[in-house]
Amino acid sequence: MGEESSLSKRRVPQALVGASGVLVFVVILETIGRLRSIESLTGVDPVVFTGEYLVGVVTSLPFVVGVGYAGYWLTKSSISPRRHRRVGIWGVAGLVASLIINGAMIVAFTVDSTWLVVGWLRWAAAIGLGIGVAIGISEARAVDSAIEAERAELQAEHLEAQRDLLEYLNSLLRHEVLNSVNVISGYASLLQEEHPSESRSHEYGETIEEQSQDMSQVIHDVRVLLDATHGTATFDPVNLSEILREEVKKVDRTYDTAEIDASIPDDVLVPADRLLRRVFGNLLSNAVEHNDSETPVISVTVTTTPETVRIEIADNGSGIPDTAAETLFTRPETGRPDHGVGLYLVGKLVENYRGRIDLTESGSNGSVFTVELPRVSSENSGSGGGVSTAFTLTDAEHP
Repeated sequence: MGEESSLSKRRVPQALVGASGVLVFVVILETIGRLRSIESLTGVDPVVFTGEYLVGVVTSLPFVVGVGYAGYWLTKSSISPRRHRRVGIWGVAGLVASLIINGAMIVAFTVDSTWLVVGWLRWAAAIGLGIGVAIGISEARAVDSAIEAERAELQAEHLEAQRDLLEYLNSLLRHEVLNSVNVISGYASLLQEEHPSESRSHEYGETIEEQSQDMSQVIHDVRVLLDATHGTATFDPVNLSEILREEVKKVDRTYDTAEIDASIPDDVLVPADRLLRRVFGNLLSNAVEHNDSETPVISVTVTTTPETVRIEIADNGSGIPDTAAETLFTRPETGRPDHGVGLYLVGKLVENYRGRIDLTESGSNGSVFTVELPRVSSENSGSGGGVSTAFTLTDAEHP
């Protein structure tokens, strides 16, 4: 099927260009023949260049050019190569039908001029072929449009089914899982209350409670992501400076060997939500965890303009291979046991915040990830963070 489509994609356009060339060649030969008739004075056709001839050439010329251009256009158009054969069939059908109809008219009118018969048939061929190709292209576009509409409808139904599933998962997280986590956390608190602070049981209770709180936070983050897929995520001014400093401190405490140099101005506000910290927490931890140098060195630089904020996170690792760089922010085909939301969801979060993330540098001296976000001026943020600058995702805007 693939080879047939490939052959069709080449053959039909080439045939149309060739047919256009043949019609032009026929006109040239016809003109030369008429001129030679004048020179030889054979008397085969006393009136060589008639009004019918000139009108026929002029009126058929757009069809001849159109057929040739259609052959070129088909190779560049979005029409599926599988429809090219139908275009060719319509062209041949139009050619044959036009020749039959006009041939019958020639016989009916008993035309006795050889050159008039030749010109008439050449004109009929050009008109029939041109009209047939036009019908074929119109039909091909209509079929492709119908298939695309059906595909869009199926996709819409699939998305609706996915949304129903996400609503169920959101409800499951909100009621079942979160309630279970709260029960675990409650028993962990009791465990701490009933045992001395220096005992192993008290320590176990602290660990269980900490893990329960982390799980609750993850559940909340997942719910925010699920809300974002519904186009219901609302963003308010968030202090990017505080988030970056907190995430830098967290990474510095977690990785003893890492050196982090941060240049972060005060009170830089961006429209986002609480998941913004996961964007930079993931980028910073990746810069350390995937760094093969003995002493990972990470630098965080923030530059601002009145409209945007640019955050650069650089490391001194060995860089990211080109093959991996091409798919950094694409959805993985299989699940991986990575912690955090992963670069795919990091990219989606940044897109949701109306920003962009890129791997701007990668080589033997390290990699640089650049995040650009829209900025909210402190004058417009209001007294308490200000909801006046918040905006809501809609289905049309959601990537």
